[in-house]
Order: sequence, then C-alpha cells, then structure tokens
Amino acid sequence: MRSIGYYKSCSLHASSKDYSHSMESAFAALETELVTIQDWNCCGASSAHATSELLGLALPARNLALAEQQGLTTLLVPCSACYSRMLQAAEKMRLDDHVAREVNEVIQPLRYLGTVQVKNILEILAGDIGAGEILRAKRRDLGGMRVVCYYGCYLTRTPRAPSFDDRENPQTMERLLRLLGAEPIDWPYKTDCCGAGFSLSEEAFSTQLCEKLYDMAQRVGAEALVATCPLCQTNLDLNQDRLRREKGIQFNLPVFYITDLLGLALGCKLGRKQWRTHFVDPKEVLGRRALS
Repeated sequence: MRSIGYYKSCSLHASSKDYSHSMESAFAALETELVTIQDWNCCGASSAHATSELLGLALPARNLALAEQQGLTTLLVPCSACYSRMLQAAEKMRLDDHVAREVNEVIQPLRYLGTVQVKNILEILAGDIGAGEILRAKRRDLGGMRVVCYYGCYLTRTPRAPSFDDRENPQTMERLLRLLGAEPIDWPYKTDCCGAGFSLSEEAFSTQLCEKLYDMAQRVGAEALVATCPLCQTNLDLNQDRLRREKGIQFNLPVFYITDLLGLALGCKLGRKQWRTHFVDPKEVLGRRALS
C-alpha cells in the first residue's frame, strides 16, 4: 500500500465533510493511505496574505515543515485555495533564500527545507495513482453521465508557479472522468470564477457569476457539474437555491466532487448521508444509472 501526505484543511473537517468522506473512501479502494499532517494549522486562505505577506507564507510553510518532519515527500492538498497558498509558499522559499530564512525564523523551532511536493487531487489521481490503477480498481461505469468539469480560477493559475495542466484549457479532469465512464462536455467556463469568498460578503455578485455558469452548462447539455474545490462546490450548489428562491429561476444541476464520482465508480458505499447536504439532490441523475 502506498502512502501520501494529506492536508485535510479546515473545510474538509467542517462544511465539506462529504468531500473528505468520498476522498478517503476512494483512496482506500485504490489501496492508498492518506497520512494526515499532525498538529496542522489553517493555511491562511484566503485572507492572511492580504493582511501580511509574511503571515501568508508562514502559515502554509509551517504545515510543509510538519509534513517534512513526518517524512512525507508528497502532500495532497484538495482545496484549491489551500493548494495555491501551499504551492506559492513552497515556490517562494525554493527560489528566494532571503524569503526562506525569514519564513523559517517565524516558524521556528520548525524549519522547512524544501523537500515536499505540493499536489492537488487531479495531480495525485492522474500522476501518482495513474490510469492503470484506477481501471484495475473500477467496479462500476458512470454510464455516459454528461458532465462539465469546473476547475475554477485558482487551480491552474497559482501566480509565479508552474501549472500541472494548461492554465486556460486544462484537460486532466476530463481524462479521469472518461476512464470512469462519464461523458465530459467541452464548455468555455471551466476556469471562470464562481465568486469564491464573495458568496458571503457579496451574495448578489457571486450569484450573478454562478448564474452564467449554470446557463452555459445547461446550454451544452450537461446533467451535472464536477468540481475539486470545497468553496467552488458550495457556491455552485448553493447559488442554484438562491436563484430559485430570489428570482424564480430554475436550474437543477447537481454539483459533484471528482471523488464522489470516483468513489461510485470504484464501488464505494458512500451512503445516503453523502448527498444530504446538497441543495440540488443528485439522486435523479444517479438513479438513471443505478448509482444511487
């Protein structure tokens, strides 16, 4: 059994427990142990760096140093915002000795030496696990489920850091979903913003951005959206309910995490509880393929 470091993050312990459940179930089916960082802390996303650049680097760097201390060389960071902050901290400390010294002074007695590779869920599945392992573990087919892949504006666009895929037209999620038997549909908004944290402070702004995404997803014939980020999934799910209540606009597009569909294809028993927190019930889409 392989082992991979795991930064579970604040949201996966609270509002997005369903993400952690499907993720941990899927990785168990792939015979991969997710090793959580001991004594982890919030990485500061997405406000710390707006308060202090040093704080915005020191918070994720402390987690990287803890992972290093545990002997972890690869770190899975499922949340896109957390992934961006972790990757930026690792890259800045790697490229700038002055920054590395300054940050290590803040997090002492810990010290980050730069040996941890920060990766998102798509990098881990496509690279560390690989298509062969996924196909060998596959137990069910997604039956041609028509989906649009939503990467959001963070995942491929970490400033001054290399991207795992094309920044504007990534394809990793599409390739993974085809392996599982889904039918990813091309659409132009896969890296557009859903409003991110503005869903709390500027509801109307976030809802307007999401409405554009729903409309296009529906136009291209999608049955569901697939996301990798807890905040993106929440926004895309919640704002459909807001539009229904406030404007009478009806969209009915379930929003899955990539690990929800992966888990189903691997035969994981996710249970009814997995879908209870969804504002758009996915049972109809799943039921048409005997996946519910």
